[in-house]
Amino acid sequence: MSVVKTSIATLLLAWVLWTQINDSANESWHIEDAFENLQPCVEAADKEAQKMFPKENRRKLNAGYMVVAHGEKKATIWKFLCLPAGTNPTGK
Repeated sequence: MSVVKTSIATLLLAWVLWTQINDSANESWHIEDAFENLQPCVEAADKEAQKMFPKENRRKLNAGYMVVAHGEKKATIWKFLCLPAGTNPTGK
């Protein structure tokens, strides 16, 4: 999603689906999509998690999913999280 589209989506839609990737050395957050209501956002989070990881690796969160993928030397944590528009997922 472009910066302009992201800004417009944030203004018009109430919920934003974020993806976080954290491999202990780096952390990044990306906007996947935006929705008018929470339920479609959570369903989209579930679909994103299902596309990438088997059910036994997924953990349901209040408004999304967390997945821990173990590599040879480290684990990578993926979060697919729905937050109200305008909310900074980093807490900053």
